[in-house]
Amino acid sequence: MESILLSVGARALFGLIAGLFYKAAKKSKYPKAGILLVSSIGRPIHTFCVYLFMGIFFSEMGYTVSDTLKGASRPDYLVFMIIVDAIVLGCYIFCRSAYMKRLMYRARAVDKLNAVVGENKWKIAALLIAVMISSISVAVYFTNRISSVMEYYGITLSAEISYDLMHLQIQFLLGMISLAVIAIIFILLYQKNSNYLYHEARMDGLTGLFRRRIFFQKGEKILGRLKYNASDRGGYFLILDIDHFKEINDKYGHPTGDKVLKEIARILENNLGEKGIIGRLGGDEFVGLINVPSSKKEIIQILNNMKKEISKIQAGEEYVTCSMGVVLIEKNQTIDQLYRSADRLLYEAKKNGKNQIAFGQGSL
Repeated sequence: MESILLSVGARALFGLIAGLFYKAAKKSKYPKAGILLVSSIGRPIHTFCVYLFMGIFFSEMGYTVSDTLKGASRPDYLVFMIIVDAIVLGCYIFCRSAYMKRLMYRARAVDKLNAVVGENKWKIAALLIAVMISSISVAVYFTNRISSVMEYYGITLSAEISYDLMHLQIQFLLGMISLAVIAIIFILLYQKNSNYLYHEARMDGLTGLFRRRIFFQKGEKILGRLKYNASDRGGYFLILDIDHFKEINDKYGHPTGDKVLKEIARILENNLGEKGIIGRLGGDEFVGLINVPSSKKEIIQILNNMKKEISKIQAGEEYVTCSMGVVLIEKNQTIDQLYRSADRLLYEAKKNGKNQIAFGQGSL
C-alpha cells in the first residue's frame, strides 16, 4: 500500500501542481514562454513530490525533500529539459491547431449525439475493459516471470532486495495501467472522429442536420427507450415549415433561400439540440423529436421563442415566418405515426392563416 501511495500519490500531486502552473502560464501575457518555464522546472517538482512521499512512507531509506536539488546537477538534466520543453511546447501548439480543434469539435458532437441516441456504449465499455485487463495481465505475467527465472537459476534474494523488487513490480504494473489509459484516450478520440465522419456523410449538406432517413432511424431508437409518465405519454414530435418559402426563392434567389434555411437550422439547434434530435426532410420542412421530459407550457414557450427568433430573419425586404405542427408522444407509437399526426396539424396551421403553432396529441 505504501508503494502504491508513493507511485500514485506522488504523481497525482505532481500532476496537480504542474497543472495549476500550466493553467496560470496559459493565462499569462506570454503563454508559450510560461509553458516552457513550467516544463523546465517540471523535473525538480516531480523529484520533490517523490522525495516528499519517500520521506513519509520510507524514512528508513534516508531520502528527504532536501535531496531534490541533487537531480538538477545530473549531467543529463539539461538534455532532458530541452527534450521535455520541445515535446510540451509541440503538444501545446498542436492542441491549438485547426486540426485538433476540428477533432475535439467532432468528439463533442458525437458525445452529444450519443447522449440522446445512446449508441454503441456497451461496445466502448467492452473495449475499455479489454484494454485494461490486457495491460494488467501483461504486467502481472512479467513480474511473475522474474520470480520464476530467478528460482530456475537458484538465485535467492535477501528480504531487503525482495522488498525493493516488489516496489519496482508495483510501479511497473501502475505504469502499464497508465499507458493503457493513454491508449484508451487515443482509441476513443479515433472512434469518435470515425463516428462523426460516418454521421456527417448522412447529414444534410446545407444545414448540418440529419437527413430524412437517418432522422427516422434514430428517432425510432429513441422512441424504443423513451420513458413515459403516469399517463403513458412522454416527449414531443414537431414539424416546422417556412411560410411562403417558394416566393422567397423566386423573388430573391436561391442563395437567399439557403441563408434562411441555415438560420432556421441554427435556431432549431440552439433551442432543441440539447433536448432531442433535429432533421431536415427536404425543401423548407424541418422535424424534431424531443425526448427530454417537459410540460406542454414549457414546450409552447420554447416554440414561441423560436418563432420570435425566426421572425427576425430577413429575406430581402421581408421577414420570415413559419408554421408548426406539434404532437405529444404517446406509448406504443412509431415514428411514422407521429410524423403523419404532426403533418396533419401542420396542415391545419397553414390552413388557418400560417405563422401559427398547432398543438395536439399523437393519437390524432
